[in-house]
Amino acid sequence: MKRILSTLSALLLTIGFVSAADTNSTSFFTSKELTFDTFATYQSSVPWGYGIGLTYYQTENIGISVWTARDNFDWANGKLIQSLDTSLRLRLPLTDTVAPYVTMGNRWLTDTDTQTPVAGLGVQYKFNKKLSAFVEGTYGFGA
Repeated sequence: MKRILSTLSALLLTIGFVSAADTNSTSFFTSKELTFDTFATYQSSVPWGYGIGLTYYQTENIGISVWTARDNFDWANGKLIQSLDTSLRLRLPLTDTVAPYVTMGNRWLTDTDTQTPVAGLGVQYKFNKKLSAFVEGTYGFGA
């Protein structure tokens, strides 16, 4: 039987670090953009969890990310990290502050030492060049 993972990340905070070369851009979405991401997760099988990650956009539209997450808050009976995601991100800024994106990559599940492909959709809202929020839905294709 396939183990299917789906994660919805909500109420998220992203702090971005923009290179000096791109600070003159009128758009909040720039190239050479590095963000530190914190987020909460929700899954149908295990309600709430949390995670952190880094995302780097080489261009305004193409980026890579590395995220780690834990499915629940049970500190005593488990590993600090339950999954590690690496992914490619393709975003399309619609305005200076809103950009939907597609993510696709790989998830390593540390509990079972298995890997599974993942894909998802999200939208990012930038309050300014250094602070944003996002909502993302990700689907794991089973292991």
